[in-house]
Amino acid sequence: MSDSPPANLVAFVREALEERPDGDVAGVVAFGRDALVERLPAELTELDRIASTPVRGATDVGAALRLAAALFPDATQQRIVL
Repeated sequence: MSDSPPANLVAFVREALEERPDGDVAGVVAFGRDALVERLPAELTELDRIASTPVRGATDVGAALRLAAALFPDATQQRIVL
């Protein structure tokens, strides 16, 4: 089994980036057994691949949500897409 994410995941993120309103920022947290910051919100303008390779075999959604929430800029409307 490959550790790379499915191509449709990258396509979904690309489409979401293209459709986001002006001024909105986005980030990416990859997760499996651990959660990793793939892209900080201020850095993400386009995505060609997911470079992070979290350990598979377990999924810690809670850790991913906590990490994603910690990355939000203060005083902004916040949304996490899982």
